[in-house]
Amino acid sequence: MIALLIGFLITDLHAQDVLAWQGLNEGMLLEAYDQNTEHAIDWYRGLLTALPDDDPTHDELSYWLGRAYFDANEPEAAIETLAVLSSPKAVALTQRIEAHLQRVTVLPIHNSFLNDLGGWRHSWQHGLDGSISLGAPEDGDPALEWSTIVSDQQEDSIQIFFHPDTATPVKFRFSMRSTSFPSYILPTAHDSTGYRFSVLEPILVPKGEWTAIEVDVGDLIPADGGPRAPIGGISGFELRDVTAFHGTDRGDNTLYLGDVVIH
Repeated sequence: MIALLIGFLITDLHAQDVLAWQGLNEGMLLEAYDQNTEHAIDWYRGLLTALPDDDPTHDELSYWLGRAYFDANEPEAAIETLAVLSSPKAVALTQRIEAHLQRVTVLPIHNSFLNDLGGWRHSWQHGLDGSISLGAPEDGDPALEWSTIVSDQQEDSIQIFFHPDTATPVKFRFSMRSTSFPSYILPTAHDSTGYRFSVLEPILVPKGEWTAIEVDVGDLIPADGGPRAPIGGISGFELRDVTAFHGTDRGDNTLYLGDVVIH
């Protein structure tokens, strides 16, 4: 009799999980096919209300609710929803939303890195492979300090984003310096549709000395086989550390970015 009762309980719990996953999939379909984000938000919230916090689908539903909030132009609600999650994709989405909120809205700007990072962020796509902070080389002025790890077939990047309706950059001027070994940096711009454009060859940043770099958006070439020129202006700019693909050095390194001027 006890075994039969346990069997009923297990079956009931399994059925609840199946229904929760079915509900999650239905909410995703609402977003993907019906383009009804508001309805999807209500759907996810209703499912979460009905589920216990320890249900295995709870975190996945919360992630998709946060994503739906972001798609519905409710970034604050999205961040609040995602704050209790620790999965890599939830952390990455949170950082992406924060970057969206910190977009540059007025140009030109000059980043001196005296008090803040000026909108620059470490790439959420590369997780814990690097970090940025305010710092300075031992014999230099304040700068953005970029701690990174060079490993085989891996790159890292730092990024800054722009509001396409109010700030469309055309030229970037800055200085960089490497600490442990020379680095190869590939400046890359993103247009408003997501296509990437980069310089023809990575720029060598020497160890222990500053090098001045200037990037004109008009000189960039397609990086993803997309259109020949950016569509709708530049929405993002990143400095990609591609040393692993062009140099022989591996391991921890610190790069410095200073005196950034964006027009």
